Amino acid sequence: MNLLLLTDFSHHAMHSHRYALELYKNRPINVFLLHVKKPCVNTEKCSGSCKLALHQKLNTDLQSLSNVNKEATYKSLMAEGSFIEEVRAAIIKHNIDLLVIGAKGKSTQNEAAIGSHTHAIATKVKCPVLIVFENSTLMNPSRILFPVNYTDALYPACLDKLKNLPDWENLEIFILELKPLTVAEHLVLSSKQILEDNLSTELSVTFFNKEKHQVKLTKESAAYDLMVFAAKNLSVGNQVFSELKTNKGALPNQAPLFVLHA
Repeated sequence: MNLLLLTDFSHHAMHSHRYALELYKNRPINVFLLHVKKPCVNTEKCSGSCKLALHQKLNTDLQSLSNVNKEATYKSLMAEGSFIEEVRAAIIKHNIDLLVIGAKGKSTQNEAAIGSHTHAIATKVKCPVLIVFENSTLMNPSRILFPVNYTDALYPACLDKLKNLPDWENLEIFILELKPLTVAEHLVLSSKQILEDNLSTELSVTFFNKEKHQVKLTKESAAYDLMVFAAKNLSVGNQVFSELKTNKGALPNQAPLFVLHA
């Protein structure tokens, strides 16, 4: 299992790393800690001093993380250039199974609950993404909220990525159906069958809906340990990120997000 932890050296970035390492504690994983820096404007004035300072920060953080999971191997990475492109390159080069990034979880006057980098990672990088908020509780998730909208296709290969979670066979998954009334019945049955065929045979799965109520997913997730959704389920992802961007107050123990990519 190869984990790529993204860092900007913020408090919520470090919290996301600790969450991931607690999640896979005492498991033989390979951890890569990546910082992507912007190119220096004045390379002559800098003369490489900023890179040296960043390398020192990376190694200090890596040393701290190594105390959380002593079974893991660790490597620091630093790249310079386009954030998304450098992350994509690292995923391919190191055969990454899970990408981890932190987020604040609440919007302030100067900072959104979920930053542009986090949003871009979740939507544009073809790798499962774990988004951990600074107030997410360090724990092994057992109760999973999985909102689905049957207007968008669901793919078995995408659902299979749930197996990246430790002890996944013991998960309780609660599938919140957000089916609008305009969806053709055969599409609903087809998508629901995919969920049942790929999840219900091995996991405890409960389907429920709240068609008569406007569901706020970030608020709904407070009763669960983790919220999962498929990246291809665009309407669900758009709703979650829209709620986060306008969320003025973080929920206590806000559930992390696990974005599934095929």
